[in-house]
Amino acid sequence: MSDRYDKDNSSVSGFFVAFGINSAVFIVLISVFLLVRSWRINYGLFNFRRFFNARIKGVKHVNNKIPYSKVPVYEDMQVKKLGNRRFPWGALSWIKPVLWSYSDRRLLRTHGADVLMNMVFVRNCFVLCVCLAVPALVILLPINTQGGNDNLPEDDENYVTGMGIITIGNVPQDSPKLTAHIVFTWIFSILCYIFIFVTYKQFMWIRRKWMNQNCARAYTIMVEELPFRLRNDEALFNYFSENFPGKVMSAHVAYDTTKVRDMMDKRKKYIKSYEAADAEKTKKSLFTRKQGSDHPTTTTGFHGKGIGIPHLGAEVDAKEFFKRKVQKYERLIAEVQADPAAQLKPTHVGFVTFDTPFFARAKLWTDIGTVLKTDRKNWLTAAMSVKPAPEPTDVHWKNLTVWRYSFMLRSVIVTLISCVIIFLWFWPTLFVASLANLQSISEISGLGWLSFVADLPPFVRGLIQGYLPPLIMFILNALIYPIIKLCHYKIQGEHVQSKSMWLVLRVYWAYLIINVLMVITVGGAAFQVLQQAIDDPLSVFSLLARTLPQQSLFFMLFIMVNGVSREPLSLYRIGNAIKWVILLLLAKNKKQKHFAQVPGAQDHAKNTAMYLLIFAIVLVYAPLSPLVPAFGVMYFGVSYITDRHNLIYTHIARWESGANMWRASYHCCMAAILLFQATILGIFAIGQSKSTPALAPPLIITILLWPILHWRWSESSNHGSVADCGKDKFEFQPEFAHHYIDPALRTDYICAYRFADNGEPQPEVPLGKKGSTDDQEVEMHDVRFEDLETGSSSSDSDGDSDYDESGKRTSGKNDRRLDI
Repeated sequence: MSDRYDKDNSSVSGFFVAFGINSAVFIVLISVFLLVRSWRINYGLFNFRRFFNARIKGVKHVNNKIPYSKVPVYEDMQVKKLGNRRFPWGALSWIKPVLWSYSDRRLLRTHGADVLMNMVFVRNCFVLCVCLAVPALVILLPINTQGGNDNLPEDDENYVTGMGIITIGNVPQDSPKLTAHIVFTWIFSILCYIFIFVTYKQFMWIRRKWMNQNCARAYTIMVEELPFRLRNDEALFNYFSENFPGKVMSAHVAYDTTKVRDMMDKRKKYIKSYEAADAEKTKKSLFTRKQGSDHPTTTTGFHGKGIGIPHLGAEVDAKEFFKRKVQKYERLIAEVQADPAAQLKPTHVGFVTFDTPFFARAKLWTDIGTVLKTDRKNWLTAAMSVKPAPEPTDVHWKNLTVWRYSFMLRSVIVTLISCVIIFLWFWPTLFVASLANLQSISEISGLGWLSFVADLPPFVRGLIQGYLPPLIMFILNALIYPIIKLCHYKIQGEHVQSKSMWLVLRVYWAYLIINVLMVITVGGAAFQVLQQAIDDPLSVFSLLARTLPQQSLFFMLFIMVNGVSREPLSLYRIGNAIKWVILLLLAKNKKQKHFAQVPGAQDHAKNTAMYLLIFAIVLVYAPLSPLVPAFGVMYFGVSYITDRHNLIYTHIARWESGANMWRASYHCCMAAILLFQATILGIFAIGQSKSTPALAPPLIITILLWPILHWRWSESSNHGSVADCGKDKFEFQPEFAHHYIDPALRTDYICAYRFADNGEPQPEVPLGKKGSTDDQEVEMHDVRFEDLETGSSSSDSDGDSDYDESGKRTSGKNDRRLDI
């Protein structure tokens, strides 16, 4: 048997080895998940019911008790609808609500538009992959396997074997059978256009439902680049009242609240220190001088940072010391909140709330900056701009200090950083491509020492060339994402959180397309024919066109690693589990245990970027390798089930953008369709096929359709329909006027721990209601934390006493139930 046959035949062993390993991993992960989820253990670290039902059970314990750095106050608008309900103990009992009984309308009502749009996109991708896979497997696969190039002499350059038999590379370039691939390129393009149109229509329905909600966002506009004379609440209110008499309900200028947030962080640190000191009465710790002390002590050096270290300040009672610290920062915070204009620097951003949603929708604000051109001192001063306000939870309050030109400079810097990162990651990706083609590389002069790979057992050879490359690629992708997110979410300075995340989505998707799809495709194909290209450089393009379809093997295995290994692993929520264990072990009372169980949030940007990559891979290789769409069906099917389970039971939304994920994904989808059509056109053109002109019209149609669909729905999806403003459901509520105050300045956004004369904590009292005559008491509005000493709560205990051992409901009759 020739070396070339051994090389190509190794692709078969690599495929089946990787397929077997991924299948085994999938079976083990799913089996363990079903087993653990059905265990009726509800205590401490092993409270599986709360961990796998965190959205419902966890939110119940922290609703209205979450500090500003965790979940915004406005999160209660969504989570208050998720009362207690019987936990589905059965191993498979969660499948029914995940697949059909939890409707899209209910998902929109309880989870928000972003979550629903994410699920709609995944479901539509699954349906599209099914529509691609059926004709590909039934028609294209038999045509490819009967192509004839596998019957050529082994020394012929067009000879294929192994997994190459199922690709278009097995069909001779002058064969009439290639007509089928041209026809199905048209069919697949039409299916993609239908997919885009249907998804856009569904997005518009979701977007309209979201925009027609009666909330503060519907009545509010966001004003940026305010001139100096309008940077206070009264001036901003008067200016808009003059232009729209009787329509303005409130106007708030955002302030630089870095100072307040630092004080809140310090206050929170001392509260935790107080709780730790209170809990450490009978055992030795950093806060105690000796074991068994009823009065733990600390030192005052470095403002209490010398805890437990001798000779750093005076030794004082720990509880009393930290109590004074908490009261000090509560007093300072209250002073700033009472008059922020006197102590804080105003930003260039303001929010104006009207009595009707018309002004937040009408496109009247494009030229409003021209009215204030006289306030522009020089070219550095930007004109005022107005846009519909995002959700209060979607405002990135810390970034409101970043003005327009600073944002532009930051954008240039982080863009350059992203380009450098993508370039640096090119080399590890190229290594992955070489790892999958070690036997081909061993034929190059000077690299013959790699020929030992051919002597390895088939299983080991398949493991190295089949399973390891996709796994390494998965790890590289996981490592680069936090860097991209840090640059564009933390550093760039976007005022709206969702815009930052959708920018992260596009940048991460660009990285995946360049470094995964393109580099692996071209690099892998080049490695396979590198020696031939060196011998005959003029034939490099024809060699690449012939070997490019055979790279589908890597992408099938890559889809398997992400689909049947990563997606089931997300059911375990490894990051949340580690955080859960650490926080529960460090918790000093029941209140801290409740906060340890706050549900996590799904990273839509990361997940959607991977969906878009798999979407592009399936499209590009659908006419080249008919098995790839079948793997796409597997990936999107598993992703839909696991993600929907996590969203329904374990995840909450930190912010809400109104399904704008699709507006970012639309351009990525159209670019993927264009890439798919250009790839098949290029292969036929390099092969000098006479049918090449028949592939040009789909490419032209996509180029024309791309902007047409965007222009048709862009304005209506951004501003909404003015005709909807007259609906009866819109009724202004007085509380809407205060929703766009920075949470750090809201007196109802911070919990005050109240201490009686004996130093013991007392129940909190809302602002303006006298609860004690203690002169040292700080008047602050509470957010209903549990009692500091006992951690008592009206909600369930750690054992979830609302249910008995059999799972029957025994109490909590007034709890809201999630009807699924």
